[in-house]
Amino acid sequence: MQKHVLYILIFVICGSCHVKDDVQLPEVVTEKIVLPTIKMEDKYQFFVDRFLDTINMAMADRACPGLAITIVHDSTILALQGIGLANEQTGKRVSAETIFRLGSVSKGFAAVLTQILVKEGYLSWDDPIIKYIPEFAFRDTEQSDQITIHHLLSQSTGLPPHTFTNYLESGKDVSEILHMLEGVNTVANPGEICTYQNVTYALIEEILEKATGKPFAQLLQEKIFIPLDMKNASTSCDAIASAEMRSSPHQFNRYEDKYMPIPYNEKYYNAISAGGINASISDMQKYLQLLLGNQPEILDAATIAQFFKPNVPSDYERKYFHRWDGLWHNSYGLGWRVFDFSGDIWAYHGGFVNGYRAEIAINQTSKVGICMLFNASCGLPDYAMKVFFERFSQDRVCRQEQL
Repeated sequence: MQKHVLYILIFVICGSCHVKDDVQLPEVVTEKIVLPTIKMEDKYQFFVDRFLDTINMAMADRACPGLAITIVHDSTILALQGIGLANEQTGKRVSAETIFRLGSVSKGFAAVLTQILVKEGYLSWDDPIIKYIPEFAFRDTEQSDQITIHHLLSQSTGLPPHTFTNYLESGKDVSEILHMLEGVNTVANPGEICTYQNVTYALIEEILEKATGKPFAQLLQEKIFIPLDMKNASTSCDAIASAEMRSSPHQFNRYEDKYMPIPYNEKYYNAISAGGINASISDMQKYLQLLLGNQPEILDAATIAQFFKPNVPSDYERKYFHRWDGLWHNSYGLGWRVFDFSGDIWAYHGGFVNGYRAEIAINQTSKVGICMLFNASCGLPDYAMKVFFERFSQDRVCRQEQL
C-alpha cells in the first residue's frame, strides 16, 4: 500500500500537464519495438510515456511474470512492447510477437465478423435464432422465439447470468448444452438488460457457419486475421502450445514464492467466439487500427460505432467493476462493455482464461485505443487499466485548462 501511495505522489508532485519527471525505475526485462510510424510529436505521447513508466514500476512491485502492451492514437502507434518474461523457467522474454490468449476479448471479434457478413448479405442482425437453430428454446418458448442475433451479441437474451458456463468450461460442446436451455426460466425480456453469457454467445458460430457454409475459425481467418495481417492469431490450443513465439500461462506458487508456468488447457476452444482466440500484441495493434476506423475497406467508421453503442444497461453486473471508482452508466454494446469513466466514454472488454488476462479499451471521441495482455492473473491488470483511465481523464482536464 505504501508503494502504491508513493506512485500516486510521484505523479501528483511532478504534475500531469507535461512536466517530465526523473523517476529511477527498477530493473525490468523489457523489449521495446520502435516503429517508423511512432511520432514523438503526437499530443498523447507524453501521457503514454508517463503511463509506461508507471507500468514498469508496478510490474516490478506486483511480480507479474510478463505482459505486452500497445497504445494507438488514430493511426499513430504510441506504444508497442513486451515487458518481462514469456516463461519464468526458461527466461524467454516477451516481445511484440509473443502469443497470449485473449479470453473474452474474443467476443469483440465475433461481433466484427458478424457485421462483415451482414454487410456481405449473408444474414441480418434481426434474424431470429430459430431461423438457423430450430431447436433453440427456453422454458418460455414464446420468448426464445423472439431472440435475435442482435440479442445474442448484446448479451440481452434474458437468461440468468452465466447460464451453464460451468458445463462449457468442463469441456462440453455447445450443441450438448443447447437442449438444457429448455428448462431455464428467464430473468428479463429480450433486449431489456445485460445478463452476461458464454453458451448463448457461442451460438453465433453455428449461425455463421449455416449462413455461409464455412466454419467459424475459417471465417475469422478469411475475413479478419488475413486482411489485417494478424500473422500470430489462431483459434486452438495446439496452435499456441506449438508456436515458437508463445507465452506460457502462470500461476502463483506459494512454495516457490513466485509465479510459475502451468500447463495449457482446452477451456473455451470449444467456444472460440466466447473466449478461444490467441494473438500477439502486434496482432492486437492491427485490430485496434480497424476499430479506430483505419481500415474502411473492411468496416467503415459508422458501422464500427454500432459496436460501441450502449444497447442494454449492465448495472445488474456492477460487481464486476467494484474496484473501479469513477465508473458510471455501465452498458453492453455488441461484444463490448460501454461505460462512463470520470466523464470519458469507453468501450471496454476484459478476458480471463487458463491463467491469462487480456484488457482492451477504446475511446471513440479521442480515437485512442489500448490493449494489454498478461500471462498471469496477477493484480496488475485491474490496477493498470484503472490508472490508464484516471490518467487519461486528468490529461483531458489539463488540455481543457490550457485552452
